[in-house]
Amino acid sequence: MEKDNDGNEIIGTYALRKPLPQKWWIYGEKRPALYNAISELDQVMVLNRHAKYLLISICKNNMIFSEATIVFAFNTFSELAILNSSIHDVWAWKNSSTMGASTLRYSGTNAFETFPFPTVKSEKLNSLGNELHLTRLKIMKHYQLGLTDLQNIFHNIHLDNKTEIYDDIIKLREIYKSIDFEIIKLYKWNDIDLKHYFYELNHLPENDRSRFTINPTVKKEILKRLLLLNLEQSKSDNLGKKD
Repeated sequence: MEKDNDGNEIIGTYALRKPLPQKWWIYGEKRPALYNAISELDQVMVLNRHAKYLLISICKNNMIFSEATIVFAFNTFSELAILNSSIHDVWAWKNSSTMGASTLRYSGTNAFETFPFPTVKSEKLNSLGNELHLTRLKIMKHYQLGLTDLQNIFHNIHLDNKTEIYDDIIKLREIYKSIDFEIIKLYKWNDIDLKHYFYELNHLPENDRSRFTINPTVKKEILKRLLLLNLEQSKSDNLGKKD
């Protein structure tokens, strides 16, 4: 029987050695599979698992990642654009749980692994993802804002057009719209009119329902089509395993 340095038996592959079971909040165990997967990447994409908004950001690959984060081993801005899009947001809220009505508890298994990414590559989408990243950084640095604070302003329908940040927010909204349009094009859903505007979302708390997003009816249609794509990809994967 394998034992730790104090002579305690280690039971199971993922058993925690003392004092971790007693002091569970202490960082004590590396995740070699994770760091091996991202070791050759210049950067990684990270999501706060429990958050008001679905926001994926970029950071260095040599950080100690909390268990409350999800790390995506992607290295192109196309994926950043897709993961921050309204299309992925629709899928994430449908296939994840919540902590209270306003907080998304993103599921890596049910929301990410099942999401049917576009199979066609796009240089324009990669460029838009880079623009999104740089624009958010510029705004946050200039106004000393965090991502959630920035997104609160982004969704504020009553934002005063005389405030300094107004033009920056309008530009950011246009980037998000362009990302959504490009993804729809990659799916070849040219019949869909996204109708970006401020909508009241019923699944959110009554005092905080307004979001700058795509039309709720359109969301239902996109969700239906994503589900069909998911089923098609699942059938294809199963056939590949049989072969």
